Amino acid sequence: MLREVRKEDYEGVGFEENDVSSLKTICLVGERGDTDTINWLHEHLPDVIINDTYFCVELGWPIAGQLCDLETYETVYPTLPGSVTRALPGREVVILDEEGKECEQEPAPEGAPTSTCTKVG
Repeated sequence: MLREVRKEDYEGVGFEENDVSSLKTICLVGERGDTDTINWLHEHLPDVIINDTYFCVELGWPIAGQLCDLETYETVYPTLPGSVTRALPGREVVILDEEGKECEQEPAPEGAPTSTCTKVG
């Protein structure tokens, strides 16, 4: 959706015409945020944190979501636009082979069927 807003309102007139002063963070979900859109948001909303969950909601945030300090609304891990961060505390990301065992080779062999899994603990 934000790509469409950027396309239709590249100059950011909508941000100027509406009160966005209470906006603290924007959470991008569904797919990773592209660098151009994230930079566009930073240009028009310089004090707003862009929280890019990177992947699908169910898996992406626990393994790569951007944590925010809820008192200052500052990001916990600095990142480049469109980049992932770290797994949430208490989670470990592993790659499983087609038999459901952790891949011993890192990275997994090119073209090998794999799954992503998180261990909690």
